Amino acid sequence: MLSRISAILTIFIISISFLGCEDEPSAIGIELIASELISVRTFDSQTDTLDQNSSHHKKVIQLGASSKILIGKHEDIEASSLLKFIFGLADTLKDDIKAGDVNVNEAWIELTNRYVFIDSNEVMDFTVHKVNNSWDPFKFTIDSLPKLSYEVIDISSNKEITDTNYVFNIDTDVVLAWMKNAADTSLEKNYGIYLKPVDNSGKVVGFQAFTAISSQAAKLTLVIEKTGSYVDTINGFIFADVSVVDGDLPVLPPEDIAVQSSISANSIIAFDLSDVPKGVVINSAELIIQRDSINTVTGSSFTNNLKAFIVEDSTAKEVDEGGAFTLSFKDNSYLGDITSYVRIWINENRNQGLMLRSGNDIEGLELFALKGSSAADYSERPRLKIVYTVKEN
Repeated sequence: MLSRISAILTIFIISISFLGCEDEPSAIGIELIASELISVRTFDSQTDTLDQNSSHHKKVIQLGASSKILIGKHEDIEASSLLKFIFGLADTLKDDIKAGDVNVNEAWIELTNRYVFIDSNEVMDFTVHKVNNSWDPFKFTIDSLPKLSYEVIDISSNKEITDTNYVFNIDTDVVLAWMKNAADTSLEKNYGIYLKPVDNSGKVVGFQAFTAISSQAAKLTLVIEKTGSYVDTINGFIFADVSVVDGDLPVLPPEDIAVQSSISANSIIAFDLSDVPKGVVINSAELIIQRDSINTVTGSSFTNNLKAFIVEDSTAKEVDEGGAFTLSFKDNSYLGDITSYVRIWINENRNQGLMLRSGNDIEGLELFALKGSSAADYSERPRLKIVYTVKEN
């Protein structure tokens, strides 16, 4: 019995000693006590006095990596596209082509509809032109278009348009020339075709583009014949495609700034944070941008968020492309955590603002109208909420 009581007393004494040790301040706790008071404060651009400014601008971007090719018109926007097909030909067929024994009886192209901007009830038609010079889908932009050489004549016919696809015939002599190029590059050239919207088009249609995972990119089918020997149906394979989009900066009310895909319109917002004390610890920072829902224009499908990039040079409009924060849509606003940006602005004194881009700026033509830093009511302007810790003297 005594041994059991002794064991219980021993455990009790050890427990009391352990708890006593835990009650002693840690090294961090001692430092906080020694520094008197640590307080957490909030800086809110909507309630604290702060200067801010915003603007939007247009930047030419390359659209070759997009999952859509765009064709059509809407107001001042005009979208056109380039396509190039190639062939995988058996040696016997190459020999027949080089001997001049093969004719193309019929050829047609099918485009799969993936997107409409904005009114699907509007018409959209286009002409198709033979291209006479080379182009690189990953370098070609709207600035490259004036240098593109193409035939004036429309080589398309018999268009069949549905909600899901556009099918049209293409000049058989042009397709035969492409086949000759596949058989022997010295015989003909193959620079593809240029699809250009007609003037009375009232919408922009996005067709499935050539990607590594898509089976619904543009398809070329042709019926070939060697007289007295065979008639066969074969396919050309899409090799390259790219859209070019021409358009001015959106015209918006003076209180708005613009972000638009493909055009591409971007906005810069800058906050004067000189009233935030130096040497503070930035706990968190949230950016909230209100949407002007009346002037925002979107297509049939889109990514409803924005990307925020830290600006490295506001004059040259250069950003750090290596990192971006997503601003998600909620309650008619785009909001996100930009804590690391604010730490750089305050602790490293590198504050040239942030740039807003579309969540996917090479897809579609979505126009995000946003409330800017001037003319808009104070309650609607871009809002920056900073929570920081400061040592009280």
